[in-house]
Amino acid sequence: MKKVLHFGVGALGRGLTIYSLVHSGCEVYIADTNEALMDAIKKNNNTYRLHCVDAEANDQHQEITVHRVLSMNNEMDEIKRLLREEIDTVTTSVIQENLIHVAEIIADVWNTADADNNMILLCENIASASAYFQGLLMKCAHSKEQRDNLMKIRIPDTMVDRGCGKNPKDILEVVTTEFKEIAVDKRVVEDTGIEFIPAVDHIDSIFARKRFLLNTLSDAIAFTGILYQCRSFEEATLNSDVRDAVLPYMDLVRRSLVVGYGLSEGYVRKWSDIYEKRLGLNRPVCKHFPHNELAEQSRDLSNIARNMLRKLELNERFVKPIILLWKSDPAANLDIGIAFIAKIAQYEKEMRKISKEELLQKLHEMWYKDEAGIYVYQKVSKLII
Repeated sequence: MKKVLHFGVGALGRGLTIYSLVHSGCEVYIADTNEALMDAIKKNNNTYRLHCVDAEANDQHQEITVHRVLSMNNEMDEIKRLLREEIDTVTTSVIQENLIHVAEIIADVWNTADADNNMILLCENIASASAYFQGLLMKCAHSKEQRDNLMKIRIPDTMVDRGCGKNPKDILEVVTTEFKEIAVDKRVVEDTGIEFIPAVDHIDSIFARKRFLLNTLSDAIAFTGILYQCRSFEEATLNSDVRDAVLPYMDLVRRSLVVGYGLSEGYVRKWSDIYEKRLGLNRPVCKHFPHNELAEQSRDLSNIARNMLRKLELNERFVKPIILLWKSDPAANLDIGIAFIAKIAQYEKEMRKISKEELLQKLHEMWYKDEAGIYVYQKVSKLII
């Protein structure tokens, strides 16, 4: 039985990664700093619950049991011992800013010559996750020998997708949807040894498909919903003004996947329809929204449309599609895309209470790196007031 240590027991970790490991027959060890949650799982016989809201009635509720629950606050010695002596596979589902803490642990215990026996699967929905985490490991290494050994660890890029959320009334329950995807780059790991986390070809285009057609769309709806004073994500998806502002931009996004990644128009349209249905865009628009109808909705727009300035980086979900079109489709009219990016930048200026000059300086630092970035900067900067 394959032993796996998983860091991060939030909604995505429990709803997708740990779920996939357990259903693959792995012996799963989980580690986190959330003492209340870890204690609750431990007291419940190392078991938490999934509520899959769109599954068949008999399959909506599942119990997921792990082998062992470990606190990163007071059981670090045992975590490191397991990594040195028993476990050669680590998975993670933590916020990007916290990956440095995992890297510190890995750099301390897997810096030996046999590190090529070890594997780390980063399940955070981060672009170029492998290079990012390797960079963290290099910062944590104390010598050239350690750096060389740590670079032997197999760390493939990944793609993860499942709608997961915490149940605010039950610490042990994660609310999910039935649709799920998780895969890693076959060029780095030929076979993960984990049945429900397969190694696949073309991970870059698969990641981009999901990032652009789902994450870009979701963030765009949430951001635009805030501008139109919608009270929830569900209301934003049904608002005709929001759709009129977002969908023309998404036409450019879809086109960027065709010219930038060589995906067929039919494939892109198929997946676009799948994601739009998941987000509720297949429903007819409404003009009036009774407040009581929305009272139970928990998808707060500001929680979705967060860190929007970071999401305007060159390789991120809003700017990269425009750059791909600029490079590969000279005939494309990018004005709608540029205007949409400028709206986000203007919004961030107002939310952060910074001057036009301060915003332009931030955008200059992010974009003024190559010819494509300079093009975006010059176009967007003219629209900032």
